[in-house]
Amino acid sequence: GFVIKMSLLGMIDNLGGGLISPLMSYWFFLRYGVELKSLGMLFFLSHLLAALSFLTAPIIARKIGLVRTISFSHGAASVIYLLLPLAPTFSIAAGLTVLRSFLAYMDVPLRSSFVMGVVRPENRGSAAGITSLSRHVPVAISPTLSAYLMQSFTLNLPIFLGGILQLSHDCIFYYLFRDVKTPE
Repeated sequence: GFVIKMSLLGMIDNLGGGLISPLMSYWFFLRYGVELKSLGMLFFLSHLLAALSFLTAPIIARKIGLVRTISFSHGAASVIYLLLPLAPTFSIAAGLTVLRSFLAYMDVPLRSSFVMGVVRPENRGSAAGITSLSRHVPVAISPTLSAYLMQSFTLNLPIFLGGILQLSHDCIFYYLFRDVKTPE
């Protein structure tokens, strides 16, 4: 049951993320007319801060708990996605994107730890495989949907939908697992 819940939530989360992330460079180019050099620097900083968040996450989790850290950091990142289309300038949008990367990826090492802490040792390999698969399949499908929405409706629609899906994931995750304690 736990693995199924995590897998379904992972599908919702990555469907939302897949609507946004693969086409972010294109969105920045169309929305702000940004040069490739600026986009390269933006995504360098975003991924650098995402990597730093891996180191920060355990410190925060020790203070407020694993589930809270996963839910709140990823939830704040989802809210930033909802605000991103409202940014009037590239500088503001870039700042939001960098901050979002720091918050959004903080859950990656914690989520793995959470799954491994809850699942029995003999089932950990299967649980990791199933939850990883459930997170990767939606990302393969959603860019096509995102491109269609951008072209047929509005440039910002995939970002709003993705943000709503991810924020829904965060709220449901917290509701389902707020009382679950890992062995450590």
